[in-house]
Amino acid sequence: MGFIKGILFALAGKYVKTAIDVVKVEIAIAIVKAIGGTRKVFMLLSVWIFLLTLIAVGLAMIPVALCVFTSWAPETKLMVALIFAFIYIAVPLVLLMSLMSERRWMKIFRADELVAKIIRNQQGQP
Repeated sequence: MGFIKGILFALAGKYVKTAIDVVKVEIAIAIVKAIGGTRKVFMLLSVWIFLLTLIAVGLAMIPVALCVFTSWAPETKLMVALIFAFIYIAVPLVLLMSLMSERRWMKIFRADELVAKIIRNQQGQP
């Protein structure tokens, strides 16, 4: 009787380990999807902030307008306008691209490590 009991526990242990591995994979999938959802919400908020920034830039254009009506040379006025335009467009664009990077989000939430660990466990490596 003890032998049969041992065999049953051994078989049950394998099924339990397989079930736990499946649950781990499902949890990893859920985490990756949650990160994707969080990323989309962040993108929506970023667009909203971008629109507010446009309003702020509209207010910031007042100094540019004043610059236009000063008695500077046309070349100087052009350079000032181009510098302002570059700052207003390039800096937020670079920041948004950096913040929206999927690689960055995966690294922040360590999802890549989780997926790699599960893959190693599935392949039988420690």
